[in-house]
Amino acid sequence: MLYLLYFSSSYFYAPPVKCIYLDYLQRSLVSVKFVNRKFYINMSSSQWEVVTKSKKARNLDKKVEAHTEKKRQAALLPKLEEILPSHEYRTLLSGKRGKENHSPAKSVSSSTKSKSSPIKKNANNSKDKTAKKEQSSQQQAKSKSTVSKPKSLESAMRNIEANDFATKLEQLKIVYPGSELLWLKGVASFFNEKLPFDCDPIFSGKSIYYPSNLASTALNNAIVDFLESVGEENLSYFYHTLLINMTMDLSKNMPIVGYKFILQLISQHWPHVASNNMAKIALLRNSYQNRSNICLSILWAIGQGGYKEITEGIKVWQNLMLPNLELKSYTKFVAEYLEKVLSAAKEDCTITLNQNEFFSFYNALKTHYPIPKETQETLGKCAHGFLIKYILSSSKHSNIFVTLFRNIDDFKRSRSELEGCFCCLVHGEDSFKVWKMNYKKQLMSSLLLFKEIEKQLDKADIDMLKLACSNTFQAFLDEAQRLNEELSLAKRKDPNLEDLIAIVETKIHLLHRFTDLATMPTY
Repeated sequence: MLYLLYFSSSYFYAPPVKCIYLDYLQRSLVSVKFVNRKFYINMSSSQWEVVTKSKKARNLDKKVEAHTEKKRQAALLPKLEEILPSHEYRTLLSGKRGKENHSPAKSVSSSTKSKSSPIKKNANNSKDKTAKKEQSSQQQAKSKSTVSKPKSLESAMRNIEANDFATKLEQLKIVYPGSELLWLKGVASFFNEKLPFDCDPIFSGKSIYYPSNLASTALNNAIVDFLESVGEENLSYFYHTLLINMTMDLSKNMPIVGYKFILQLISQHWPHVASNNMAKIALLRNSYQNRSNICLSILWAIGQGGYKEITEGIKVWQNLMLPNLELKSYTKFVAEYLEKVLSAAKEDCTITLNQNEFFSFYNALKTHYPIPKETQETLGKCAHGFLIKYILSSSKHSNIFVTLFRNIDDFKRSRSELEGCFCCLVHGEDSFKVWKMNYKKQLMSSLLLFKEIEKQLDKADIDMLKLACSNTFQAFLDEAQRLNEELSLAKRKDPNLEDLIAIVETKIHLLHRFTDLATMPTY
């Protein structure tokens, strides 16, 4: 070993030197002293000389230091017996010992044989190795043939059983005791690994419940039970975290079907989870707005709750999807989403929005955008559909009637408003009082609404039969005839008054004929 020494005329400190160099030092130096484990050297000359360690010795010292550091870090890690329960640790330990000490008698005899005949041992070892290689290759071939990779998402989803999920969940609970968020993350990763497929961002042409409808009922129930157990607060936080993980994996061109599966199940059973995170989701959407495949995946995920609750669909569409309507890559999806929400809604569904919130949404649908004509027509149809459902789920029809009645300006352009007013008259008699109050101020609207009633009379459906047979409607017609007479006496007559007088008179005659037909006995 070599050391760095600095020689001078005075006493000098040097690292410890092995005895092999003492003879050399005594011949070269005036004196060498060893005090407190240090060498002090008095040189005969005033020159400096350098002696250093070899490169091999320095590398060896580094390896020794690294090895001791690894040992120290390993000692700090938790032991297996600290993580696993005692009974599982004992079974695991007994299994290892059984493999190591399977046949002690044979091991002793084999060791004696190997000592006596080393040539035979080498020959036997080579034969055993070749035999083991053949067996392992055969086993791998069998395993590949039996457990082949699924060719489609459908087959992969069918292969996942509820027991597989339960086993994975138990493992997660053992490794991360009491950490619900880590369980959720582990479950999402488990399904993402089981479903390694690249799919369309919005699953075009598939059911609105795809891909969760591919899983077995037992598996879906097991997952939902687990999601319920972690609590709604954890679910809300995890939902946004999983959206972020999905976008990050998409940026790396990694599959994310498993993430979408879990996001869909959360939205189906907790539909308000997206509307509760709207501010965070809006920031995430803005970050990926220029990458349509990622942004469409976000919009698809946050829209799943709307298929279960129509109110959540309205909120998500107006606050998170509408800003993307005019962007070419998103126009079709944003418009078609509302159609799917309407078709998925039940007949007796309830829209739990106040009047200002609903008509803000309704006016957004009626606004003209720089989008294709077909898409604009789709929005108009959706506006009518949502309006009727809102009227049917509301208890105060008179307020809705007034808002719609004042917006009637043309028979063709105001189809939704006219049909909405007619629906209010059928389901709420208080609407006639409001109509009477606004009759003189809104003669054009009154004329067009009477024409709509006339059109509905020709259909003779259940709603019209209900309206025609009501005493409230017959009383209103008499009141309308009286109001027309008052208006005809005025100096300045409205140009629509004559048509209005004529249609009210014909309506009275038609109504009498209609009620006679309705009360006629059938044989």
